[in-house]
Amino acid sequence: KPEPEDPADFHILEGLSSNFAAIVRGIDSAGKHTPVLLTAGAGVLDGTMMRLCVEAAEALGWPVVRSPPRLTEATTWLGAVVTSTSRYVTPLAQLWVPEGAAGPGLEPSASTGYDSILLPMEASHRLAATAKGLVLAHATPLE
Repeated sequence: KPEPEDPADFHILEGLSSNFAAIVRGIDSAGKHTPVLLTAGAGVLDGTMMRLCVEAAEALGWPVVRSPPRLTEATTWLGAVVTSTSRYVTPLAQLWVPEGAAGPGLEPSASTGYDSILLPMEASHRLAATAKGLVLAHATPLE
């Protein structure tokens, strides 16, 4: 098993054929708690479905921050999604991360060297449903 790296380096940028976004807790201009879509900006390809995901977040009134999510903060996320033209906007229920990468307090899974993080699903499902609604609103029915 490889030695863990410095957890400060664990930024999630993108997958081999997908983009990644976390939904985190934020505060709006009125001081109320609001979801915030957090996704890498510079240095990653902005896929078609990620642009749709950003549009959906904006339609929900969620701020969008172009900064890579930190794996060390995953236990505090409101949700997460992967996006691609083949995956659409897919909510994630669970993350498997190298043991210790997401910080202390997680139980390793059966000596695999990985920790399991269960993610809340409500916000990510809401984002995916809003993205679907945007696609349907722009779609032209086939006759």
